[in-house]
Amino acid sequence: MEKIFLFVFFCLPIIGIGQDIPLTEKNITTKKMENEDRKSKEKTPVEIMNSANPDRRLHLKGQIGYISNPKRAPFGLNLFSFRNNNNFGYYIDYRTDFNVHGLSDHELMDRDWIINTSATPTGDLLEGGYRIFNVGIAMSLFRSEKRVTCLYMGYGTSKQKRYEEYDVPWFGTYYSEYSALKSRNFNIGLLFQSKSSLSWQIGYDSEVPGINVGIGLTFS
Repeated sequence: MEKIFLFVFFCLPIIGIGQDIPLTEKNITTKKMENEDRKSKEKTPVEIMNSANPDRRLHLKGQIGYISNPKRAPFGLNLFSFRNNNNFGYYIDYRTDFNVHGLSDHELMDRDWIINTSATPTGDLLEGGYRIFNVGIAMSLFRSEKRVTCLYMGYGTSKQKRYEEYDVPWFGTYYSEYSALKSRNFNIGLLFQSKSSLSWQIGYDSEVPGINVGIGLTFS
């Protein structure tokens, strides 16, 4: 009986003190865990969604291409530039006819020579080829895993060669160079790229008859 009493007398106070000790939980973190947590908090909702579901659609690539208006300016080059994984960029476009649509040396004469032959101007102007220069912006319209369609539009100038017609007695019809027709030009078109390095395009100029067609080579 005395043993039981002594056990109760000494143990009960110890049990009571143990119940008053608060429980603590250690929060163990490392520098790597803190950095990852900070980066996850800094991500935007769009970045979080993209990391979970990556966008596999094609992006526009820079390219250099050959572009032609067969009837008015058959020889041309253009350059498109886009940043990495960016669907907005810029382009530059230049075309000329290299006098393919001009006149031969037999038909084209010096104006002073024609006047000295007592030639009579007919009042008609013969249209020649064009020289075209444009700069503008380009942006994606449709994107898929196989191809991407780009809309481009720009502003520039066009310069058309013209020739004045004369009726020369005993010789027939001759022409002399007339003042070139300079105009402000609006350019618009579509560019088509795919997984292949080859691309093609079709476009239109407000001041030049006909359409433009081209083929290009993309680069990263």
